[in-house]
Amino acid sequence: MQTITLKLQPAEALTYLQDCGIKMARRSYLRYKKKVESMKWQRLIHASNLFTEQHLQRIDRLELVEELMWKHYHEEPQPYRKVKILESIVNIQPFTIKR
Repeated sequence: MQTITLKLQPAEALTYLQDCGIKMARRSYLRYKKKVESMKWQRLIHASNLFTEQHLQRIDRLELVEELMWKHYHEEPQPYRKVKILESIVNIQPFTIKR
């Protein structure tokens, strides 16, 4: 993956791999490179699914944090601290663009 990303020529890629402790023949390298390139769409789909799952987990966590912050807000007797909690709640809200 790194040699493809760096756009190395086969000879450069083999030297790079050898420096990383991986010894490989030129034919093997070309075979692996072709296989990785043929899996491009599968890798993109996997990455998008992973991104979606991570994004939803982050939203769930933020909703939980917001819920706890509101609980602390209602329990807080000091006005100054209430304002600070409100500022924190506002800061975790998603940014929306008004049109």
